[in-house]
Amino acid sequence: LGSPRLAINPGRLQAWFLACRPKTLSVSLSPVLVGTAVAWHDSGRTLWLRWEGRLPEYYKSSTDIVRAGLDIERLEQLSPERDLVVALQNERGAGEQLTRVLLYKTGGRADLSAVMPVLEALGLSVVEEVPVRVARTEGGTSSDDVFVHDYGVLGPDGEALDVATVGERVAAKIAAVWHGQTESDRLDRLVILAGLTWQEV
Repeated sequence: LGSPRLAINPGRLQAWFLACRPKTLSVSLSPVLVGTAVAWHDSGRTLWLRWEGRLPEYYKSSTDIVRAGLDIERLEQLSPERDLVVALQNERGAGEQLTRVLLYKTGGRADLSAVMPVLEALGLSVVEEVPVRVARTEGGTSSDDVFVHDYGVLGPDGEALDVATVGERVAAKIAAVWHGQTESDRLDRLVILAGLTWQEV
């Protein structure tokens, strides 16, 4: 992950994942993966082996390759200097389409009562939360705990967000509130409705 995006042969890619994945990880290949996936090759295998033992079985049994790859890419961005990564993406597939607001966080689980007001101030309706605890490394302390907080939300209009348009601004606002750079209030919905950055609000 993090290497250039290349044209990928879907048959070879599926064979690679079958060879190195845990047996429970979903290997269904979507057009998104075939057309735009990052070519993992040796570096990707190394990343997966670094993280797969720390991911819970329920995650590996229910998460597709595209989502798992993106999660690992974001987990890799965490460091002692960066304790939070925020990302947005829309669900794929049939059924009600939600936007996933994803918080990758070190230092323990985020309090839902602290996160919900921030999301609601943005005009988001939270439909569900799916927390994932990433096991600490051997010999690690509580400060090494990593959580992926996965919130399924709908926008102010009751639909999934246009992530390509508003995703970066929403993620930046959430991170700014979390780090005390700004307050959270009802004007935050202008980030989505009026296209403002958190600094402009």
